[in-house]
Amino acid sequence: MVTGLGFGLAAWDLLLLDDTLGATPARVQIGRYESAHIKSLTVSLGCGLVLSILGHLFTLRVPFIVLLGFAVAALLGLDRIWVYIKKPR
Repeated sequence: MVTGLGFGLAAWDLLLLDDTLGATPARVQIGRYESAHIKSLTVSLGCGLVLSILGHLFTLRVPFIVLLGFAVAALLGLDRIWVYIKKPR
């Protein structure tokens, strides 16, 4: 079920990418962009599948406060990444 969901999301992402790049005339640049996008999509899909399989294999008992700390750290990390991406160069 997780595998089907992951591949469904990947297909949806590729359809949106194809729709967005459909009217652009520079095919060589689009090819490079599509290749980089497919590579990053493959890495994220593979990591997600590996993490979901590991989650089914191992059971960890972690206190709620520790999980809350991890969630806050992840949100702060995502915020810093977003600020770095949006920073004008």
